[in-house]
Amino acid sequence: MPLQGTSPNKNFIRTDGVRTGTTVWQQAKAASIGNTAAAADTHDQDIANVLSTAWQTDGSNQPSADLPMNSKKFTGHAAATARTHLPLASQVQDSAFNFGGLATGTANSIITSLTPAITAYADGMVVGFRASANTTGVGATVLNVNSIGAKPILRVDGQKMAASDMAAGRVYYVTYNSTSNVWNSTVVPNALNSYVFTGKTITGGTFSGPTINNATIANATISSLAAPLGVAYGGLGLSSYTAGDIVYASGATTLAKLAKGTAAQALLMNAGATAPSWATVPFTKSFESAQQTYTLSGALTLAHGLGVQPKLYMVVLVCTTAQSGYSINDEVLINPGTNQSGSGDHGLSVFPDATNINIRFGQETICIFHKTTGAIQTAITPASWKLVARAWA
Repeated sequence: MPLQGTSPNKNFIRTDGVRTGTTVWQQAKAASIGNTAAAADTHDQDIANVLSTAWQTDGSNQPSADLPMNSKKFTGHAAATARTHLPLASQVQDSAFNFGGLATGTANSIITSLTPAITAYADGMVVGFRASANTTGVGATVLNVNSIGAKPILRVDGQKMAASDMAAGRVYYVTYNSTSNVWNSTVVPNALNSYVFTGKTITGGTFSGPTINNATIANATISSLAAPLGVAYGGLGLSSYTAGDIVYASGATTLAKLAKGTAAQALLMNAGATAPSWATVPFTKSFESAQQTYTLSGALTLAHGLGVQPKLYMVVLVCTTAQSGYSINDEVLINPGTNQSGSGDHGLSVFPDATNINIRFGQETICIFHKTTGAIQTAITPASWKLVARAWA
């Protein structure tokens, strides 16, 4: 056998059937063996056998097994023109096999051809073309490649093309989906800022400037808006705020903001009763004592805790046992002062300071009017009443 060893490293070894190597004839001469016809035929036939298994440059002899290239390249070969040809890297980089160039047909019935021509659509096959017209949105937009058959092109949202979703002169790539028998595209609705999402659920998407009507938005991030979201769409229509601002309705469809007030101010309605406004209230602190025992000629010192002398104060009698037409828990306002009679002084005095409300009772009971008849009651029963002091600052 002239070829010895194993692939991919077989070597041609010369032989006359007995001797081998590069000195076959010299070995025969040294052995006093002449150049016999049989030896010459064996030698020459080995050479012929090797040549018959060699890869011929004219293609007349083809490989019978895979050819390991030992990390070497095929160079200088021609560009592929059939699907069975070895492609050039430049053809792959230039998308020569899946870009059909300027499409023909109509705006909604697009025709393109690939070279080498395909004979069937395959799942995941990518085809590119340059649109020759804007889509019209009338009916489905279809693509027919190499006359295999027209299949619908769907947008990225799974819907058919609307008017101008595809624009003349732009390049588009679509992917064949054998399950749905359609071309899936990355085409977004026309510029997206004019597309209306109606009744759709948008999950985790990022969109720039769409109009969204009656849609459910889940886990979406809105990075910016061209203008504040209007009141009619659930927004406030305001672009900025300051800490403490209060938002209120300034009209049937408008909102406004009121800046925060200052310490001790209260929120009131303005003079025209049209909007809230801040006003400084006369009192910010208050005090109310527990019910105190009313003792003739006695005194009370009630710590109010206001920190300053009260601006307004008052005392009331609280009925604890029904008397003079009054029921339990009825209150009667008592004006400080005195009323002398033959037997002594009726009434009380109230004089507050920064710490206490001080009360001094007269020698006689306080006089009040009967609740229903108006008759004067000159001798209320102190045990039937309690005194409560209130103050504001």
